[in-house]
Amino acid sequence: MARSFTQLKQLFKDLTTNQSTENDTLAGTLINLAYPYLLQKYFDNERVTSITTVGPQTLTLTSAPTAGATSATLLITWTYNSTYQLVVFSDGEQRRVNFTQNSPTITWSGGLIGTPAGSVTSASSSTNIVTFANANGTVNNGTELVFAGSSLPSGIVAGTNYYAGNVTNTTFKLYTDSGLTSVVTISGTGTGTFSAPFTDTISTMGVATYPLPAQVSKLKNTTINVGQLVYTAAPVSSIQQWTYLNALPYSAEIVAYFFVYQGFINFWPIPSATGDVVDIYYQLKVSDMNFADYSTGTIANFSAGSNIVVGSGTAWGTASSGNIPINYDLIDQNMHLIINPPNGDGRPYLIQSFSSATQANLYKPIAYSNGTVGNVTYTIGQYPILFGDFDDILVYWALLTYYSSIVNDPQRYQQYAGIYKEKLALMEGYLSTKSVNVDLDASSLQISQNPNLFPFASLKDI
Repeated sequence: MARSFTQLKQLFKDLTTNQSTENDTLAGTLINLAYPYLLQKYFDNERVTSITTVGPQTLTLTSAPTAGATSATLLITWTYNSTYQLVVFSDGEQRRVNFTQNSPTITWSGGLIGTPAGSVTSASSSTNIVTFANANGTVNNGTELVFAGSSLPSGIVAGTNYYAGNVTNTTFKLYTDSGLTSVVTISGTGTGTFSAPFTDTISTMGVATYPLPAQVSKLKNTTINVGQLVYTAAPVSSIQQWTYLNALPYSAEIVAYFFVYQGFINFWPIPSATGDVVDIYYQLKVSDMNFADYSTGTIANFSAGSNIVVGSGTAWGTASSGNIPINYDLIDQNMHLIINPPNGDGRPYLIQSFSSATQANLYKPIAYSNGTVGNVTYTIGQYPILFGDFDDILVYWALLTYYSSIVNDPQRYQQYAGIYKEKLALMEGYLSTKSVNVDLDASSLQISQNPNLFPFASLKDI
């Protein structure tokens, strides 16, 4: 019989013959100490979450950036997850740019240069020739340039776009039109700087880095769905290998490798399509049980085959219910609802979420109802993610700690040590059946050849 967190604590209090509030708190602490160890060692607590890829995009800024800029504002707010990605600006410069979810602001390190860029060293009023130096990039006939400085040669206006013509290695003339027909008249010498002007358009390479959910303990497998095909990505084990892979930016629709670093999962190549689904199979990070049994109000409506339960006076989501969150995925909390017999079957049904203070959404449909509507009693409890036949092993583990370090009672310690070992042996025997424990060891099942590749196998492989 499955026992809730409240029932497990009560069993501990009964066996220690201490019903005090302090002992109830101690019971919860000791049970939660044993819980992650047994769960991670013996039970299959895998989950799956999905990520939708974000491929290359052309984005528009509210205004063109200027040389030296380290931030800009998107015309449309970034709605995807917070991340960073490689961005190409209109002059060809590339930066690793930070994007924040639900924010239009993007930032990067290293101010933009504006390529080509250089400095004006002199100008001739008789020939309208500008002499330049320190050019970063090539100035060609027709290259658009913008100038800056307080001592520019007379005739050149800071912030105005011009076009270079009659270009040599160190000189050019300036024109007001791209056809190079209207030359700028230089009426005095001076100095300043120039660079290529930016436009308000940027191009992204695609998002390669995605945040992992907080409940992920470690990854077991990662697949990407492209059309009807499912590809399995291989893990990269070190930052050195990952850096080697990313020597140059490369994108493709099929993700070949993944690397987990500082709470993010990184993909290589960079996904080249938007909307492909990446399924991430992971081991759950076990959180402490902390919700007490709750049965305020009654069930007003439920039926066999439905996963919706409607309450009356239930006040789910309020302080009285332990502040159970509304509109939040509760699967990892392993909270169950029991509709008491004879109206329900008395089985615990996993709760997916609460839509309101009076509606619970179950993970699976209800199997039985006798048709009674209104004033049906129920209980919500938080259960350990263990098979119900063995969840009391948490209590016996807690009793070993209690009678060895809190209350010195060697006789009781030996008594409960025997029970703990007996139950542990039964549990291990039960879980050794592969039809029960789906967490198969790799050495126990080997697929020598992928059957999906059979049409392409050579005769020698058959």
